[in-house]
Amino acid sequence: MMSNMWLFWAVLSTVLTASTVVFAKMGVGGVNTSLMGVMGTVLMVVSVALIAIAVLQWRTLSAIPLRSWVCFGLMALADVGAWICYFRALKFGDAARVASVDKFSVVLVAIISVTVLGEKLSPPNWLGIVLIAGGVALATLK
Repeated sequence: MMSNMWLFWAVLSTVLTASTVVFAKMGVGGVNTSLMGVMGTVLMVVSVALIAIAVLQWRTLSAIPLRSWVCFGLMALADVGAWICYFRALKFGDAARVASVDKFSVVLVAIISVTVLGEKLSPPNWLGIVLIAGGVALATLK
């Protein structure tokens, strides 16, 4: 059962991500996209901190390795940039098409995970990646 826990959390993440797209599209009108990024980030930081405290996962900051700090900092910068770009795309485009282009990140993650992280993907995995890329291309057509 534990070996499939990743799938449960990944599916839940997918459902929540879809919800964020819909809510963002509903709220993007009349709000500066950078301000939306700030609002979302502040609310996210508070929410995650409260969850970490509630499940007793809070650690002293000095216990976190420097490498983790650097990686988390880079992740945060990339995430903030992605949010600002995503909100701007939602302001001008259809939510379904914007979300589809965003999912091309799956293709990029596969390529980077193999080339940089040394992960291995099987031929069926690569076929799935190619199909995702094709799906993104088709989903962006008007």
